[in-house]
Amino acid sequence: MNDDLRRPVAVVTSKKLYRPHGLKELEAQFGKFLYRDLSKGLIDIDDAWEQANLVILKRTRLRPPVQVHRLIADWLDHSLTLALAEAPGYKIRLIGGHAARRQRNDAMGPLSTHAWGVAFDINWDLNPMKRPMTTDIPDAFDKKLRELGWVSGRDFSIPDPMHYQWVSGY
Repeated sequence: MNDDLRRPVAVVTSKKLYRPHGLKELEAQFGKFLYRDLSKGLIDIDDAWEQANLVILKRTRLRPPVQVHRLIADWLDHSLTLALAEAPGYKIRLIGGHAARRQRNDAMGPLSTHAWGVAFDINWDLNPMKRPMTTDIPDAFDKKLRELGWVSGRDFSIPDPMHYQWVSGY
């Protein structure tokens, strides 16, 4: 494993936050959950896991409030503050985090990182998943999030500029 992936990317309160690589490390850090498949790629996640692990980000400027995994909530709040400082005119109008579903809502696809609450999408109406990529997200905003350890959907095989996640290799 690359040593860069093993070093703490962030320190949140007194705990070191590692960005996992791949499904095995994602589940080790953020937990495994039981779920059942619904229709159209949606899933129903075990209520006990959701109650124990998901929190509402308390950042008052974000509407609607965003639900994320408790282990990344403070880091996401801090990351967004720094990214917005790099792009002072940019406004996050829409933000989403936890979503109980498979990737791209494909009933046969792997679970989405949104299911763990370790991914978020912003202003999806102006940042669609498509090629060629179109986005309203300033490069400085994206660059800062990457510097802070977030994986950008801009690099996906089909660019997804609205998407950022706290896991690589998945």
